[in-house]
Amino acid sequence: MNVSTLKSDTHHWLFHRPSLFFVQKIPSGLERVATAKTIPSLGIPMEENQMEKKLQVAISLAIFLMVVFSLTAIALSGEHGINRVLSPYSVETTADRFETAVREKGLKVFSRYDHAGAATEFDLELRPIITLAFGNPKYGTPFMAIEPTAGIDFPPKAVVYEDNEGKVWLAYNTADYLYNTIFKRHKLQFPEEHITFFEGVLEDLVAKAIAEE
Repeated sequence: MNVSTLKSDTHHWLFHRPSLFFVQKIPSGLERVATAKTIPSLGIPMEENQMEKKLQVAISLAIFLMVVFSLTAIALSGEHGINRVLSPYSVETTADRFETAVREKGLKVFSRYDHAGAATEFDLELRPIITLAFGNPKYGTPFMAIEPTAGIDFPPKAVVYEDNEGKVWLAYNTADYLYNTIFKRHKLQFPEEHITFFEGVLEDLVAKAIAEE
C-alpha cells in the first residue's frame, strides 16, 4: 500500500464509516480533497484549501474529546447513583465514626446491620459489611404520610465494607439519585434546592467519618 492509498483509506474510515463516536458522515462540503498540488518528496496530494483540512482534523479531535470526557463524567458521577470513598480505618471504626457524625449533625441513626455477623450465625463467611440507616424524621415523615410505600426506600442508607484487597470503602446513594430516582419512584414532589442541600449534608458526614487524625 502506498502513501496515497493509505491517506485515501484513512479519509474513508474517518468520514464514511460508522465509528465508536456515532459519526456517520461529514457534510459533503468538508469532504473534498483537492489534488492540484503535491508534495514533491512524497507524492502526497495537497489540499487547495488548507482550512478545510484543518477543519476536518478539528472536528475529528472534538468528537474524540467529547466521547472521552463524557465517559469520564459517567465514571466519576457515581456508579448508578452510588458514591464510594476510601476509608483509612477499619469497617467497624468507619461505621462508628459515621454514626457519630450523623448524631452530631442532629440526625438519627435508625439501624445498624452487621451482615458479616449475621452470616456467621448460619456458618457462612462474609467480609465485613455494615449498613447504616440514618435521616431526619421531621423531614421524612411528611413524605411517608403522603406515600407509605416510600418506607421501602426511606431512610437513606450508607454501607461500609471491605473489598477483596482489604481496602475499606464507605458507599452511599448520591443526593441526585435519592431525589430524582427514589423520590420520583414514589411520585413525591420536592423543591429542587433540597438536592443541593442534602448533597452538602452527605459530603460533610462522609468527610468527618474518614478524616485522618
